[in-house]
Amino acid sequence: MSGTGGMRMYAFHCGGEKTLRSVFDPFDPDCGATIHPPYFFYLIRHPEGDVLFDNGAHPGLIGDPRNRLGAAADLYDIVMAPGDDVVSRLHTLGVDAGNIGHVVQSHLHYDHSGGLEFLTGATVYVQRSELAFAYWPRSTSVMSTSARTSTRCRTGSRCAASTTSSTTAGF
Repeated sequence: MSGTGGMRMYAFHCGGEKTLRSVFDPFDPDCGATIHPPYFFYLIRHPEGDVLFDNGAHPGLIGDPRNRLGAAADLYDIVMAPGDDVVSRLHTLGVDAGNIGHVVQSHLHYDHSGGLEFLTGATVYVQRSELAFAYWPRSTSVMSTSARTSTRCRTGSRCAASTTSSTTAGF
């Protein structure tokens, strides 16, 4: 994108899930209904480098969601197919995931940060409070396995933690 003088933003649908409404709101009058939340991430092509906002779910959810989510996998019917991952979706535009320079995480749930391990060249931006919450308590965290095992976020050496109080304000 370098030298074009403009920006473009692309929205990538990357699967989704089926689950009961009660997983999100147990007090909803229709809490027994099945809902179908989609998964998305966004690429911003900027003259100074590419930025991702979130990065979708890990492709490992396709064949073995329990390996990625543990017992929480029983709450969701993951609806993903091969090619619904961040690497494959970016490839449709000729973008190499390893060349992404920056990733802005809205939060660290598995459907928003599952592709972090494939973004090896990126600096990851996440709120300090979100990162702390994602690690507490470690045994029951719903944070993605990719985020939990990322040394960029664990050590802070490549994780630029923000102190703002809103996850997506101003973005």
